[in-house]
Amino acid sequence: MKNNKIFKGLALLALMAMLSMVFIGCPGNGKSLDVSKLEPGPGTLDHFIEVPFPLLDKWLETKASATEVNYIKIIEIPEEALKGTNSESGKLGKTIKASGKKVFLSGLKLKDNKELKKIPDFCFDQVTNIIGINLPASLSTIGQFAFTTCYALTSISVADGNTSYSSENGVLFDKDKTTLKCYPAGKTDTSYSVPSSVTTIGPHAFLLCKALTSIDLSGCTKLSTIRLKAFFSCTEATVKLPNAGMKIEESAFESCKEVQIPAGNAYNLKKKVEDSGYTGTITEY
Repeated sequence: MKNNKIFKGLALLALMAMLSMVFIGCPGNGKSLDVSKLEPGPGTLDHFIEVPFPLLDKWLETKASATEVNYIKIIEIPEEALKGTNSESGKLGKTIKASGKKVFLSGLKLKDNKELKKIPDFCFDQVTNIIGINLPASLSTIGQFAFTTCYALTSISVADGNTSYSSENGVLFDKDKTTLKCYPAGKTDTSYSVPSSVTTIGPHAFLLCKALTSIDLSGCTKLSTIRLKAFFSCTEATVKLPNAGMKIEESAFESCKEVQIPAGNAYNLKKKVEDSGYTGTITEY
C-alpha cells in the first residue's frame, strides 16, 4: 500500500513537470511560452530578441515598439507557416504585416531547433513593414517572389558560411556574385553600379525600386541574361547596358525612364530592348 502511494505521488510530480514545460516553458532549452516572460522590443542590430513563433502575434501586439524598428530572432517556426501562395505571404509574413510594427529579422529557426534551408515562394510577399533580414548560413534555396513588394526592405545580409548566397551593401547575390538576386525596394540610394562579376540579372531583381535614378551595368561585359521584369517599374531610373550580347526577357525594362545602349548599337541591342516590350526612351552613350 505504501509503495503504491509513493508510485502515485511520483506519477503526479511527473505530470506536473510535463504541464509546466507545456504552459510555462522547457527549462532545458530556456524557451518560454509565456509572453510576459519575453524581453520587450525594440532590441538592436547587436541584440536580436528571441521570440517563439507561437507567441509572435502577442509579442508584436504587447511588447514590440510602435515607433522604432524591432530586431527579432524568430524560433520554433512550423515549415507550413513559411509557405505563401500566389501574391500572398505565408502565416509568418501575415503575422508580421498585420502587426504594422517595423521589423528586422535574423536567425530564423524552425521547430525542434531545425535549421532553415528554404524560404518558399511568396514567403514575405507584400509584407511592407520588414526593414531588413539576415539570412542564416544553413539557407540553400530562396523561392520566387519571396520578397516581392517588400517596399520597406532596405537590407538583405547573409551569414558567414553560407554556400549558396552572398550579399554586398544589402544587395542579394548568389555565392559567386554572378547572379544579382534582389536589390531591396526600400533602399534610398539614387544610383547603383552593378558589380562587373554579374552575368545574370534575376527575375524581378529591381522590382519597384523607385528611389533609383541611375542603374549602371556598363562594367558587366560578360552579362548574358536580363530576366523577366528585372527592372519593372523603376520609374525614375535610367538603365545603362554594357557592350555585350545578352538575352533580354519580357518586360525587363517596363516603365523605366530610359535605357542607354553603347554607341553603334552593337549586338543589335536596340531591337532586343524593343522586343522585350519597352516603349520608352532609348539613347546611345
